[in-house]
Amino acid sequence: MLAGAAMLAIAFLSHSIVLLIFEPAMGFREFSDFFELEKIVPALGSTAWNVGNVMHVLVGIGLLFLSSGISSSSTPRPTLMAASGFAAAPLFVVVGMSGIVGEQLLGLLGNGADRDAALLGLLIGTRTTVLYAAAVLFGGMVIAISAQSGFAPRWLRLLGLPVGIAAMVFAVFPTPLPLFLFIWSTAVVYWVWRRA
Repeated sequence: MLAGAAMLAIAFLSHSIVLLIFEPAMGFREFSDFFELEKIVPALGSTAWNVGNVMHVLVGIGLLFLSSGISSSSTPRPTLMAASGFAAAPLFVVVGMSGIVGEQLLGLLGNGADRDAALLGLLIGTRTTVLYAAAVLFGGMVIAISAQSGFAPRWLRLLGLPVGIAAMVFAVFPTPLPLFLFIWSTAVVYWVWRRA
C-alpha cells in the first residue's frame, strides 16, 4: 500500500503543479479554456501536458498497488473499498495513454478539419469522459475508505470524505482536485508508513 500511495502522491503533486502553475501560464485560466481548440492546439506536445499524461498512467499504477494492498488487508469488507480503485486504475491509464499516443497521431493528420474533428472527439470528448468516470470511481474508493471505521484512523477518514465528494462531483463542480488528492494520498503515505 505504501508504494501505491507514494505513486499517487507524486502523480498528484505533479498534476497540481501543472494545473496551478503551468496551465495558467499557457492560457488555461478558466475551466472552459480546456474545451477551446485555439488554446488546446498550441498546448499539444508541451512538456506540461506530456508530464500530465505520464502522471495519469502513474495514477493508474498507483491505484493498482493501493487497491491490492487494501484487498489483501485483514479489515472487514476490503473488496468494497478496493473495487473502485481497481475499476479506476485502467481508466487513468487509458487517459494517460490516449494523451501520449493521441498527440502523436494528431501530428500525422496535419492541420485542418480532420485534425480538429479528431481533437474534439479523442482528446476532448472521449478522454474527458473517461477522466470524469475515473475521478468518480477514485472518489468512491476514498469515500469507501472513509466510511470503514476499522480500516483507517479517524483523522484520515474525516479528510477523505470531502476529498472523495470533490472527486465524485468534479465534472459538475470543477475544483483543484489534484491538489486535494495530493493532500489525501500524502496523508495515506504518512499513515501507512507510521503503521509499518
